[in-house]
Amino acid sequence: MDRCPVMAAPRWDQDLTSEEIKRLAPADKRCRALHSLERKVARIEAEAHRPGAVETKPDVPGDRAKLRRWKSRELGLWPWVDPLFDHPAGRNAGLMRRFREALDLIHLRHRRGRNFLRRELAARDQRIADLENQSAYLVGENRQLRKQLAEYVVQGRR
Repeated sequence: MDRCPVMAAPRWDQDLTSEEIKRLAPADKRCRALHSLERKVARIEAEAHRPGAVETKPDVPGDRAKLRRWKSRELGLWPWVDPLFDHPAGRNAGLMRRFREALDLIHLRHRRGRNFLRRELAARDQRIADLENQSAYLVGENRQLRKQLAEYVVQGRR
């Protein structure tokens, strides 16, 4: 993978208009897209491994087209238009493999999380039903014992 020169604040690593992007040198356009792709993949991987990410599905792009369009000035995530740049068998195949693996992990954790919550709710429902049955049984036992005690007391007075 071609590396881009490290600079303090390169011109290409800013929020640019489409006209400004068109005027960038081809190498700078490649660096812009490459750095953005690296940041996007790192962000998705971090989300995939974030503790507590089971309850809600994270807001990450779910396919290459959405990944390509994802933009965030604050995070330095810039869009690109060339679908070959993020092709799974292309120049950035390693990054795209990491992207797919992170997405698969997110989907797997989310599915397992929902199933875990369903099983947990079913177990609690069963426990509640068991306690209700136990309570009804104990109320009946109590009633029986009171009746027997009353009969014993009546017999003891005779």
